[in-house]
Amino acid sequence: MIRARVARRIREVAARRKMSLNDLADRAKVSRSHLYAVLGGERAATTDVLTKLATALEVDPLELLRPDRAQANTRKRTTSEPSSHG
Repeated sequence: MIRARVARRIREVAARRKMSLNDLADRAKVSRSHLYAVLGGERAATTDVLTKLATALEVDPLELLRPDRAQANTRKRTTSEPSSHG
């Protein structure tokens, strides 16, 4: 789940920056094969790789770990609904 979230966030931020994934790999000094393995969920991104990617994307590394806004809103609604066990 977290691997998918990180991959989604990397893609979103790169798209927002109008940066191709190949450009991102080059700027972050991460091999393209490693980046695509992270994006495909085949490899977990280490803190070092997340930091390199975040720096290239000009965001805080935590930004790549945050849930999507839609996902966060869904989670808030689900957790804030009253329990039927009351």
